[in-house]
Amino acid sequence: MSLQECGLDIQGLDAFLTSLQRVWPVEKRFERLFPEEPNRKARKTIDRNIRNVTKTMNDVIGSFKETIANLNSLRNNEAPINSLPEKVIVHIFDLAGDSGYDHECITRISWICALWRKISLKTPSLWRCIDFSTGTISPRIVQLYVERNPEMPRSVKILEYDCCSCSPRDDARRTAYERFLIKRIDSVRELELGCRIPNDLFTIAKPQPILLEALSIRCIPSRPSSSSTSAARIPEDRCIKDIFDGCPNLRYLCLDGCLLPSASTIYNGLKILKISSPTILPDAFDIFSIMRRTPSLEFLSLSVSDGESIFRIKTAERVEELIPVVHLKQLTLELPASDILHILSNITVSLSVRISLKDTSTSGTATMNSILPLDPRCLPCLSVSEKLSIDRQSGKIDIFRTLDTTGSGETLESEPFLTYSITSFNAPTVTSLTHLTLNLPGIHELAILEVKNQSEKFKAGDLVTLLRLVPDIRRLRLHSCDSGICQLFATHAQHGRPRLCHVLEAVYLEDMALKERDVVAISTSLAPHGLSVSVLKCWFENAEEKVMKVLETVQGIDLQVSETQFEKPISSEDTMTEATASPAAEDLEYSKSAYPPKNKKWRYK
Repeated sequence: MSLQECGLDIQGLDAFLTSLQRVWPVEKRFERLFPEEPNRKARKTIDRNIRNVTKTMNDVIGSFKETIANLNSLRNNEAPINSLPEKVIVHIFDLAGDSGYDHECITRISWICALWRKISLKTPSLWRCIDFSTGTISPRIVQLYVERNPEMPRSVKILEYDCCSCSPRDDARRTAYERFLIKRIDSVRELELGCRIPNDLFTIAKPQPILLEALSIRCIPSRPSSSSTSAARIPEDRCIKDIFDGCPNLRYLCLDGCLLPSASTIYNGLKILKISSPTILPDAFDIFSIMRRTPSLEFLSLSVSDGESIFRIKTAERVEELIPVVHLKQLTLELPASDILHILSNITVSLSVRISLKDTSTSGTATMNSILPLDPRCLPCLSVSEKLSIDRQSGKIDIFRTLDTTGSGETLESEPFLTYSITSFNAPTVTSLTHLTLNLPGIHELAILEVKNQSEKFKAGDLVTLLRLVPDIRRLRLHSCDSGICQLFATHAQHGRPRLCHVLEAVYLEDMALKERDVVAISTSLAPHGLSVSVLKCWFENAEEKVMKVLETVQGIDLQVSETQFEKPISSEDTMTEATASPAAEDLEYSKSAYPPKNKKWRYK
């Protein structure tokens, strides 16, 4: 209990305690209440009440003393930030600036009080990140930021304002930006541009950006003449080439909607390269030339949203030798299927690479068999693949691998090293995985995940076709699939010729509507091989007693049932009501379906 909750303050506590002590001598009060001598029983009652009141008040006084001690401790141990040394305050401000707010946070800090403003303005390191993306910064403020940090911030962002506007105010702002860059470009480490600047900016900029490590350019149009108000695109790639002249330390490059430079030496030393929606001229872009000249490239991302090929006819031919990109850790391709296949067929990567593929073809008919190369040297990581996951809910096909990441000889499952995003997952897509499975000799686990009540279901026949493509799988996971898959799978596993999945060791059924005979059929067909069947978060249409009685007949395998729901036994009144009522069309439809209708009354334990 705090003093504020009691309505007291520290200064009035002594007066309060003194008043309590004056009230405690109550002999005279009792004499007034009892003019005559009270009997012995009444005196004992009065004494007992007095002791209770005294004990209660002592407890209250003790709690007050404890609260006062805690308040004194807090007051003595916690000092205001203004009483801290300036070096400590600068360090706190520095942490606040690195939290993602950049200079905006430091600007707000300088408004708090005179001390904070004094410390923030005289510390140049706090202004190393300048963001001009709001479009409201005047030329005077640009010069102010330069004066606050004469050594120039390490990160500059200039973008997100109306670059098509030709008002005098916008022209003055752009002029201020140009002077800002020309004057301080030699000490910039990270630069992000998305505004209209002259093509020869980096040609006239003295000194050169020798410290530039990260550069991001988004659709830089050329500055229009006074007679034209339209924003024309860069007619040549001279601007991009001029940027790279004198940038020996450039490691990060992101180009979005720009003309790609034809010079082959500007990409030297890059570790991260991102290219989005490029404007490609004939012989202006050769991704294989970039790969040859960037031996240390670790991240490569190519994306085209309109489905247009990034290759021309003369450059789409196969290269003479495979290009080794051994240091590549992440490869992201959002291109037409023909471009994806062309790139993957001409490179060789390491086992630790992660690949993300997305077909942007306008036809939408491309499948996995049209994007993976036939040459096993191109993607050696496919040889160590362990798990194939088909997730129709998120529209992805994931391939997992198991590698010894600890050095102890234990294989640990990592994240999917190959992800293929798809827009439509139909039966032809499933059957077209034949080509994919030829490149996956080590697949031991197949997982099929799909959402319930989806109009385009994973049919049982598709599963059988897919299982025949991966006959050596040892683990099968079915999540939210049609219940008919279980019965058909059990039939083919027991009576199929050749036998389906002859080395299968475990079957996992999760989030499905099942019948006990389906589980028994799967278990019986696989029992001679000592398998395990796991039923998790599924539901049965019969009572628990009946289901468990049937499942107890299964022998020879490890059957695990957990977090499963059962229908409660229906009472006699409910039975008579349902017997007299005419069956609805929805109930008839449910008799053919594996899932209960939305408005049907189901009762689970």
